[in-house]
Amino acid sequence: MTFPAAVPEIPAASVDKAAAYYVDTLGFTFDWGDEQGGIAGISRGNCRLFITNRSFRESYGNRGPILFWLNLGSKAEVDELIDKVEDRAREDRFRARGQTVEAARVSGRRS
Repeated sequence: MTFPAAVPEIPAASVDKAAAYYVDTLGFTFDWGDEQGGIAGISRGNCRLFITNRSFRESYGNRGPILFWLNLGSKAEVDELIDKVEDRAREDRFRARGQTVEAARVSGRRS
């Protein structure tokens, strides 16, 4: 699976004002979104950014200053990535207990 470029989520007090700054000052293109929805997408060439306001970030529990989103091509790719992450986490739990993943597979243990 090839990952697309990550898209940083930039926190802003006002989505509309921040988008206007990126467009008017930095030459970005406004692609979609608004203050009411709490998120906007802007781009310049291959660079894409999401701008979000506090209410949008809080509704998703986003406390950090910047998040990165991966825009995968399909639900199947998302499911494949989730499966890989969950498998890796499971393997790490077995290793933390001193078990090998292979021994856990033979015993039929899933976590």
